[in-house]
Amino acid sequence: MSRQLYLTMKGVNPLSCHKTSLDFVPPVPFIPSNVESLLALGSTKEPHSMKIKHQRHGQLEETVPMFGGGDREAHLLFIEMVESLCDRRNYHTQQQGYHQEVINAQEDLFAHDLSKPDESHKFVDSIAEDGTKKKGLTPIYEDWINAKNLLDDRIANAKAKEEEIVHQHFDMYENLMDVRLRKDWQTEVEKACHTYGWIDEDGQTHKDPRGYTYEALEVCRRNWQLATVFRKDDAEKQTEYMQFYIKAGPLATRPFCQRMQQVNTFIPRLPCLKDCEPTPNEYDRANESFSEQKLAVICLRALPRKLQKQYNAQKEGRRPTNVAKLIEAAESLEPLFDTKPASNTIKATTTPTKMSVAGAKRSTNTPKGGPKSKKPKRFCDLCHEFGGAENTHDTTDCQKWLPGGKENPNFRSRRRQKTVDRTKNTNAHVSTVVQQSSAIATAVQAAVHEEMKKLKKSSYFHASEHHGKRKKHHGDRSGESVSSDSNSR
Repeated sequence: MSRQLYLTMKGVNPLSCHKTSLDFVPPVPFIPSNVESLLALGSTKEPHSMKIKHQRHGQLEETVPMFGGGDREAHLLFIEMVESLCDRRNYHTQQQGYHQEVINAQEDLFAHDLSKPDESHKFVDSIAEDGTKKKGLTPIYEDWINAKNLLDDRIANAKAKEEEIVHQHFDMYENLMDVRLRKDWQTEVEKACHTYGWIDEDGQTHKDPRGYTYEALEVCRRNWQLATVFRKDDAEKQTEYMQFYIKAGPLATRPFCQRMQQVNTFIPRLPCLKDCEPTPNEYDRANESFSEQKLAVICLRALPRKLQKQYNAQKEGRRPTNVAKLIEAAESLEPLFDTKPASNTIKATTTPTKMSVAGAKRSTNTPKGGPKSKKPKRFCDLCHEFGGAENTHDTTDCQKWLPGGKENPNFRSRRRQKTVDRTKNTNAHVSTVVQQSSAIATAVQAAVHEEMKKLKKSSYFHASEHHGKRKKHHGDRSGESVSSDSNSR
């Protein structure tokens, strides 16, 4: 699956899968910087490979590639390959079996020590062949000692077998490395397995060396990583990078979630500050994979926003608990949106549209970065020869001239329109209506004027008569007042 996954990410811009700009370099980028080198790690061609025989279910031979170095992800893939080979050779299961044998033998030895015979029954007097007296072990005590020796041998044999299995695990790393890389590995093996006075995680000092144990293998592998391309806080950076900086981008839901699962398996094999700083320290262990539920939530938050909203509406806000179920639900929702994520194929195919086809026709094999090609001009040979607009159409689209230079009788050119009498008023009916309307308006206006004159005359006479009566009435009243005055006098 890893090879097909790398082929899916081939050609994808790494920045398209980042939410924001990074202020640090992630130990394992979501989009590998060099996919070709990772694909070349699986090459089994000579001389970059070796054959390994597995004595499990009969003789089984396998050809595996040799490791020649690379970036952090290349080292992690190499470790993953070695561990899978050792699992197929059943190293871990055998070591656990011998380790359990040691524990059982030690428990039996402890119980056997509790059944030790009394010292008073340890020796018994006996007579030798020459007649002398001597002290010998009692049969009960002698049987107890023989059983104790058998338990001691059982423990020693189980420990030796356990150490041999782990030693083969060490050798698997060295044998699959290129010759120029083996010296660094051998140096770290010597430090991890044969150093006296080492300090464990709790701060306790041990006088005896670790020997070939899986604890020593972890220390050796971590020191070898730090001596190559890893840093001591890679696990902390990787967990932060996966939680806050990754988005799906152009990838579809399935390859995106599969890549997240793959990167999640790399975290336990990354160095962390808990193991690299002097012990004891107060750092929390960061080289632990995300749980299935936590990883599903991280994947959901990295999907497109529209897809998240639709998923939350469909699931009524419930969080996903499994990555596989998240992939199934998200893939059923993807057709509802217009977004076109990248498919699982190597090259994405696009459906040509009218605009793209037209652009392809206009393009004239111009090299990349060169000047843009000009729009092709139209030209009519008939109009150029016999007269007309020659740059507005092609010869095949000419409607003015027929083949041979004969003028098209159905074509109404401007020349033929000049012969038409343009002095003729085409709007004569409009002018007649206007003249009739103006005559009617004039007659009406004259009639209204006459009526107004009559009204003015009649109103003038009425006003004069009324004014005269008022004067006469005023004179009578004035005469009466004069006469009254004279009488009073």
